[in-house]
This record gives sequence, C-alpha cells and structure tokens, in this order.
Amino acid sequence: MKAPRLQSWWSDRIIAMRRDRRATTLQGVAYLLAISWLDYATGYEINLSVVYLTPLIMLTVAGGWRLGLITVFACATSIELTDWLAGRRFDHFSYHFYSFLSHSLSYLSFLLLITQLLKLWEQERLIAGQDPLTGLCNRYGFLTQAEEALRDCARGRQTARLSIWNVARLRQVNASHGHDKADALLLSVADGLREALPTALLGRFGADKFVVLEDRCTGQDAPVDQMKIRGVLDSAAAEVGVPIDPRRAARELAPLHRTPEELAGLLDALLDEVR
Repeated sequence: MKAPRLQSWWSDRIIAMRRDRRATTLQGVAYLLAISWLDYATGYEINLSVVYLTPLIMLTVAGGWRLGLITVFACATSIELTDWLAGRRFDHFSYHFYSFLSHSLSYLSFLLLITQLLKLWEQERLIAGQDPLTGLCNRYGFLTQAEEALRDCARGRQTARLSIWNVARLRQVNASHGHDKADALLLSVADGLREALPTALLGRFGADKFVVLEDRCTGQDAPVDQMKIRGVLDSAAAEVGVPIDPRRAARELAPLHRTPEELAGLLDALLDEVR
C-alpha cells in the first residue's frame, strides 16, 4: 500500500502519542520534572528555556490546549523557581514576576503555534483519508480508523463485523448511462449507508466497492444490518434508475487488536471474494 505524504515520521509520532494519551502525559510530566532538576543543578548561568519545549509539545499533543496551557505556566514557574533556588536574586522582587511573565508569554506563543499546527495536521489527515467523491474513508483512512475502532472493541471485549459490498455492473452503468449516472449511484449509496448505519465506519475502495465495519455488534443484530445495507443499495439503484447486482463478503471479528497490515490482508482476502 502506497503511503500518503502525511505519513511521515512526525505524523507517526503524533499518532503514537495520541494512541496512549495517559502514557504520553506521564512521560511529559517526567520530562518536565527531569528538566527542572537539571535546570537547578546547572545553575542560573545556563539557560535551559528551550529544552522546556519538549514537555510542552508532548503534553499539548496528548491533552490538547488546556493541558498545554497548564504546562505553559508550569514551565515558567519551574524556570523562576529553580533559578531562585540556585541563587539568582534581582534587586527588586517585581523583576522575578516580570521574568515569569515574559517566559509565560513566550511559551504561550509556542502553544498557539503547536495547536495551529496540530489543527492543520488533523485537517490534512482527514482530507488524505477521504474518498473525494463520496466523502467516505478511502483505503488509508479506513485502515487507520479501523485499527482504533478494533482496539476499543478489544478493550471492551466486543465483537465486530467487517463486510465488503461490490456494486457490480458499475462499468455497464458508465458505458450505458454515463459517468454522471454512475457518480449519482455512488453518492446515493454513500448517503444511504450514513443514514442507515450512523455508528458504523464506512469506506469506499476502488470504483465500486463499499466497506462497512460495525463495532459492538452481535450475531443477532448482524443480519438486520446486512438487510439494511442491501436495502440501501436497492433504493439507490431504484432512485438513479439503473440495475445493479451487488455481491457481499463478510467476517466476524473477535475482540483482538489488529495491526494495519493484518487488516489490509483481511480486506484483500474479502475483496478477492467479491470480485
């Protein structure tokens, strides 16, 4: 699978930090304490202000701007406190306050920059994971979100169902009725799936294949959901006025964590069944 350009080293690190927010938060706090001790041990002659950006970035990524704001004042307080304990004294105590304020404003500026970069990263990740026509997940977006959804299922010991629907005869629709009719069919299917399965993870693979991941489903509910999907396909075909011959392949997934590579292999096997 060809990796999108956003799947860089930094993107992987952000995903990893957000995947286990508690561990990232504890690690960020540990870094902040370690840097504070180092700042005290080296005295006020050595300025470690830049080093405090490491826990600021980690805690902002893990906990958002609120935790980042707390970290801003924690870093500024640590700098002033460690320098005070190391023996730095100003002629007027108010100068310590001004020093604290200047550090706080500096870190606050970095916090604003970090939050804006994270927002842009999230938007880019969303765009890169979307099918441009239907707005559903593309292959990369589906694999990324499916891994997170199945991890939640594994924690809650919930099963899930993965199904792939091939809207066959789409090439005939293109040839006989034109691309506009084919696009209208795909959009109608996508809108119908969103309405019928609001909590499911939906994706479009290739030209005419739709993928559905239903987490926290049970064997009793699964046939009902499959009937809903078939109803959506039939309604879309009737609305657009073109015949279709959908084919389906599905798997019940045990509550186990699966890597993107394992999910990709499972999806490829299901795709082979519906071709």
